[in-house]
Amino acid sequence: MTEERDCYMEKTFLPNRASFDAHPERFLLQYDDLPKSSRKYWKQRYSLFSKFDEGVYMNKELWYSVTPEMVAIFIAKFIQACDPSVNTVLDVFSGGGGNTIQMARYFNKVIGVDMNEEHIYCTEKNSEIYGVMDKIELHLAMWPSGINVELLSKFQNEVDFVFASPPWGGPGYTANDSFDLTQLEPIPLADLLRSFFQISPNVCLFLPRNSNLDQLSQVTRDLCGETARCRVLYVHSEGYLKGIYAIWGEKFMPTNQYDTSMSSLDYSVENSEYSSSTVLDHRNSHEAMNTVESIVGSEY
Repeated sequence: MTEERDCYMEKTFLPNRASFDAHPERFLLQYDDLPKSSRKYWKQRYSLFSKFDEGVYMNKELWYSVTPEMVAIFIAKFIQACDPSVNTVLDVFSGGGGNTIQMARYFNKVIGVDMNEEHIYCTEKNSEIYGVMDKIELHLAMWPSGINVELLSKFQNEVDFVFASPPWGGPGYTANDSFDLTQLEPIPLADLLRSFFQISPNVCLFLPRNSNLDQLSQVTRDLCGETARCRVLYVHSEGYLKGIYAIWGEKFMPTNQYDTSMSSLDYSVENSEYSSSTVLDHRNSHEAMNTVESIVGSEY
């Protein structure tokens, strides 16, 4: 891991911070406080945050939208293994900090952006629990319409890698066999990627497991050229397919440093958790690779 920064990131201005501070119970939810439709996630609380009992903050939406901790650890280690030179990661739609926190463990700085001030507040609290708040900078803004020229320029100068877990529309995203990526919120896939490529060619999206791969391949060719490739990782945790990572950037394609160095990383997994890798190339074919990649999870 990179050494921790000495400076402390100042807390983001939140219009309702005083109200949040006065009513922590709205974020420290127990089983009976959750909507009936979300109570099934209660048994997964330690999968979402291993430090849950230390006072993790989540509003009702975050219970079904936060990235499980083991999955977030995996992608952070994957990025670092592929390109050890990555220093600063931009986490768009940062939510309650599931990915932001784990990225901050492995990179010098993480910049989180979210339009929901409750999410920003939860990320602050959770980052403090995990001891990484000094490496995190948060912005309350809608992406991309709320990013002004000055902030965009800052990102272009600082960011080495863009990560995003855009909203999937709630648990109902599985209603159809194929998730239409043109309906991705808050903007369609092509526009979202175009905004990210203004900042860095190295991009990763965490998408629904039933995402339309033909659309993913077409957008890759449209934005990056006919020979461009997108690497897709199918991520399983505790026996379930959680979603896919779609990754762009030459250093993150097969036969890179990851494929020879990842096996040397320290793993600590209790379940049979893995990800299988696919490459979408310019012929629009889905070339399944023979590699099997473990979800990483080392102890603090």
